[in-house]
Amino acid sequence: MNKLSHEQAKGLKLHVAQIGSGPKVVVFMHGFPEIWYSWRQQMVAVANASYRAISFDFRGYGLSDHPSEPERATFNDFVDDVIALFNSLGISKAHLVSKDFRAFVATMVGVLHPEIVCTITLLGVPFLLPGFSPLQTQLPLVPSGFYLLRWLTPGRAEVDFDRFDTKTIVRKIYIMFSGSEPPVAASNNQEIMDLVDSSTSLPPWLSEEDVAEYGSSYEKSRFRTALQVPYSQSLTVTMGDLQVVGEIKKLNNQNYNTGATCIESYLQGKAMFALKTTIEEEMLEHIRDAKSPKDAWDTFATLFSKGNDTKLKIMENELLSMAQRNMAITQYFHKLKLICCEISKLDPTVSIGEARIKRIIVHGLRPEYRSFVAAVQGWPTQPSLVEFENLLTDQETMAKKMGGVLLKSEEEMFYINQSRVGSR
Repeated sequence: MNKLSHEQAKGLKLHVAQIGSGPKVVVFMHGFPEIWYSWRQQMVAVANASYRAISFDFRGYGLSDHPSEPERATFNDFVDDVIALFNSLGISKAHLVSKDFRAFVATMVGVLHPEIVCTITLLGVPFLLPGFSPLQTQLPLVPSGFYLLRWLTPGRAEVDFDRFDTKTIVRKIYIMFSGSEPPVAASNNQEIMDLVDSSTSLPPWLSEEDVAEYGSSYEKSRFRTALQVPYSQSLTVTMGDLQVVGEIKKLNNQNYNTGATCIESYLQGKAMFALKTTIEEEMLEHIRDAKSPKDAWDTFATLFSKGNDTKLKIMENELLSMAQRNMAITQYFHKLKLICCEISKLDPTVSIGEARIKRIIVHGLRPEYRSFVAAVQGWPTQPSLVEFENLLTDQETMAKKMGGVLLKSEEEMFYINQSRVGSR
């Protein structure tokens, strides 16, 4: 890099690398357990495109100072690092490029300080507003030996890391995460750092010189702060975390009006983001111009209500006009039952009992069944809907065997079918 410096952030020195002198600025943010050096090639490319490229070691990483109490570090501290860097280097606006857990930081900077952000580019972690915690919701679904679960256990990652020198740690981590699958321990007694042999070849894009650069940067500081955030801290950024970021103060009696407006905007933005990323594309068009979550839900309520009413009328009309025509008895009954089921789903208050279903069925039967139905209706004990379907199916089968001629004698039908019901 053509310039290395140390900039102040709340009393801590941050190690900063810069190249290029264009009017437009790109700030690169490294992941775990990396340093500014991870972006060196991208920085040169950006500088060659007439941008000013900047990267730095976050507090507790590489050659930057450690906070006095690493165990109390939060993502907000990293947001402070970015804001302090902007102020120290005279940056009014920049493009943010981040990877891994630093994506949360870039997102928070964009949400809390939109006036200083041109664009945000995230690698490895999607754009998430503060308060969303997809990682935590997914943790119950992953194996117990999953590396993140192991490192979230207080003190376990520190003990695991302390067994090796910094170069070995960097080597093992890069080898583990260069594969297609994340590291998972086979048993509770196996530590994550033991999943890789130190003699394993490095991935082709990483050299021994690179490992030496990373390792030497951590020889003095090691990974005490790096393991606190995010692995020993909650992955949920709550409203309480939005205290004293830039000039934003905790909500109190004096700043309520301003604070209430900010918090309301924040919550509405979060809710709208959730809505617009969890619904089907065709539904999104209906709420694209909604100004609040309530507007969106009211739009949905009206839309779905109208849709259901229209569909319900169509289904009711189809039910009333239902006729057997060329359908077999079984097909006729099945189709009618499906329509009744669909109507009940659209409007649970609509009850379609067996008596009504039988009336609709009788009304739509082909004419050759009328005399048989009339005979059945004269029975002292009426068959159930299932029995009625079986009786009609028997008549249909008998007619096929007799060359399409149904029994015409009411007395004969009465005798045959009454005997069949009585034998059950």
